[in-house]
Amino acid sequence: MSYVAITLAARPELREHAIADSDIWPEFNLQGATYRRLWPRLTEDLPAFQFSMCDEQTGEVVAEAHTVPCWWDGTVDGLSAGIDATMADAFDRLDADKPVNTLCAIAARGSPGWPWDWSGR
Repeated sequence: MSYVAITLAARPELREHAIADSDIWPEFNLQGATYRRLWPRLTEDLPAFQFSMCDEQTGEVVAEAHTVPCWWDGTVDGLSAGIDATMADAFDRLDADKPVNTLCAIAARGSPGWPWDWSGR
């Protein structure tokens, strides 16, 4: 099998084939204020930074990566306090047209049952 990475900006219809959030996140994550407010904006406002790994022959989505452009000064002290802080800062920067210099992975997941399904680990 061979796979190809495709952004949602290139193929917006892949949103319809996305791996369900409930297949990867614990329930408490799905109820968080930051998740509820900002997660939908990943695909709406930053589709060029959301990736689907697709089976080249069938087109099936077998893995996804969600990322945000952000600012990092390159130091350990400059790292954010976590996913919520990173997402909030990324969208604050987007909304205020502030510069970014780093791409941060927020989540990467394989489809349930695939060899790279990390949801149970």
